[in-house]
Amino acid sequence: MSVTTPEDDESAEPVILENDDQDTVAQTRALPEVETTEQDRLSPEQLPTIGHVGRYALKYCIGEGGLGTVYAAHDPLLSRLIAIKTMQVDLPDQDREQFNALFLNEAKAAGSLNHPHIVTVYDAGAGSQGTYMAMELLRGKDLRQLLSVGWRPTPAQAALILRRVADAVSYAHHKGVVHRDLKPANIFMVGRTQP
Repeated sequence: MSVTTPEDDESAEPVILENDDQDTVAQTRALPEVETTEQDRLSPEQLPTIGHVGRYALKYCIGEGGLGTVYAAHDPLLSRLIAIKTMQVDLPDQDREQFNALFLNEAKAAGSLNHPHIVTVYDAGAGSQGTYMAMELLRGKDLRQLLSVGWRPTPAQAALILRRVADAVSYAHHKGVVHRDLKPANIFMVGRTQP
């Protein structure tokens, strides 16, 4: 059995994206529109408050996982809407303290990163409501959601997404941070073409 690689096939034309080539980006299939919700139309102060974590007023649930919940929250000090990831696990006190310490170390590592394709971490803490991380609120959908509704990227768009993800992962690795859960559900697509 023989395998032909692009290097072996002189007729193969690779897609090369230099500096996010705008012509290539413009030719790619757009992502499905992100629905605008009533929550998007209201100012943070107009949204009802469902609870508090630290100084942050929780406004609505964005998603839930096995270890915690992500909320949209209002930061009254900076007067902006952010995301709050709360960690709530049912563990004995000693194990919970160790878990909280690991989570806060993760927040500290993530907070040291400054990259256009990595979510910005603003704050972290622990209190009676549990351990939390405050971060940039992104508008869009994750790659898993987009693929599940039938969206398929063109080869150029897939190359652009992979390039941006690889660039972000490489940056994090050079800073000593390893993402241990890289998957489509953790690749967030903001706007219509940006991972």
